[in-house]
Amino acid sequence: MGFKDWFRIASKSTSDRETTFNAMGQTFDLANVASSQELAELLRGGMMTSSGESIGISQSLQVAAVYRCINIISGVIGTVPIRIKNEQTMETDWQHEIAVLINRKPNSWQTGHEFRKLLQNSVLMRGNGYAMKVRSGRRVVALIPMAASQVKPEQVADNSIEYSYTSKDGRRVILKQEDVFHVRGMSLDGITGLSVIEYAREAIGFSKAAATHGSSLFKNGTNMGAVLEHPNAVSDDAQKRLREGLEKYRGAKNAGKTLILEEGMTYKPLGMTSQDAEYVENKKFSVMEICMFFGVPPHMIGFTEATTSWGSGIEQQSIGFVNYTLNDWFEAWTGPVERDFLGDRMDLIAEVDASKLLRGDISARSEAAAKSLQWGWKNTNEVRRSEGLPAREGGERFYEPPNTAGQSQEDKTNESS
Repeated sequence: MGFKDWFRIASKSTSDRETTFNAMGQTFDLANVASSQELAELLRGGMMTSSGESIGISQSLQVAAVYRCINIISGVIGTVPIRIKNEQTMETDWQHEIAVLINRKPNSWQTGHEFRKLLQNSVLMRGNGYAMKVRSGRRVVALIPMAASQVKPEQVADNSIEYSYTSKDGRRVILKQEDVFHVRGMSLDGITGLSVIEYAREAIGFSKAAATHGSSLFKNGTNMGAVLEHPNAVSDDAQKRLREGLEKYRGAKNAGKTLILEEGMTYKPLGMTSQDAEYVENKKFSVMEICMFFGVPPHMIGFTEATTSWGSGIEQQSIGFVNYTLNDWFEAWTGPVERDFLGDRMDLIAEVDASKLLRGDISARSEAAAKSLQWGWKNTNEVRRSEGLPAREGGERFYEPPNTAGQSQEDKTNESS
C-alpha cells in the first residue's frame, strides 16, 4: 500500500472508506490507529512494548514459555474428544453426526485433533476461533477454519451476530450466525474474545528483551571462573609453565585436586555478580508471569523451582490445572457446540471426555475403574469401553454396592432382628 492509497482512504467519508488492510499476513484495523507511531509499530509486525521489543504473534511464539503454554492447552483440547449425550439417560451417542464431524473428520484435509488444536491456538493468540459451516441440505458436512484476523463479528438489530469474512483472494462475505462455529475466549462484550497475547504483551516483551540481553552478553562478554594474582610481573616462560601446569587440572577426572602455586601467587574464585543474579531473577519472574496469564503451572513448561508453592507439590498443581484452567476451556468448547449445532435440541448435551488425561497414570485409572464397578455406577462393558476394549457377554450387569447401600428396608429389618 503506497502513499496514494493512504490518501485515497483518508479522503473518503467515514461511512464509505475501508478501514482495514492486509500486511504481512495479518489484517489491521486503521480505526484503532491513533498516531503514525502506532501505524509504524503495526507494520513492523507487533506493538511496541515498554521493554523496546515489538511483540506480535510470531515474536511471542519465539519465547519458550509462551510457545509451551499455548502448545499444552491447545494440545489437551485437540486430544480430548467431545461426546454428544442424551441429558435424561446420559447415554453417549457414539455415531452422532456432530461428534463424528468434530472428533474425526471436520473437513477433507484435517483430522479432528488438528482442527480443534488450530481453533484453540487461534483463541489463545487472537481471542477467537472461527469455522464456516458447509451444508448439504440441512446437514452440516464440513467445517472450514477461518483466520481470526480476517473475520469481524458484529451484533445486528435482532441481537444475532453477523460475521464479515475477507477471503484470501480479497472477496468479502457476510455470514449469518447459523453459518459459523465460533469459540471465544474471555470476553468483555460477549461478542469477541480477548487475546491472551495482547494482554500479556508487556510480560512477553520483557522476557524477549531479557533473552536478547543474555544472548548479547554471551556473545560479547567474558565469563571467568577464577583469577590468579601475582605481586609482580610474570615472565613469558613463567606464564608458559603455569599454563602447562594448569592443563593437568582440567577435566572431570581431575576435580578436587590441589593446585600448587609459586612465588607468592594467589588463587581467587569469582562468584556471580549482582547484575548476573538480577538477570537470572528477572528471567524467572518473566516465566512465572507468562504462566499466570495462561493459567499453566510452571512445572509443566519445565520450570520446577517452585513446585511446592501449591498444595503438596506437582501433583496438586496438576490437579489444579485441570480444575481451574482446563475445565474452563472445556466449557468454552461444549457451549458453542450446543449453541451452534444442537440448537433447540434440549434433550442433548455436549460433554468433553477427559478420561484420556489419565492415560499415562495406570494406577489412577485402575483405582477409578475398580471403585466404579464396586459401587455400581459403571458396568464392566462401560469400563472396558473407556479402556478401548470390546464388550463381553454379561458385561452389562451392574454390581450391588457393598454393605447396606443396595439393600431394601425389609432386608435391613430382617438383618437387625
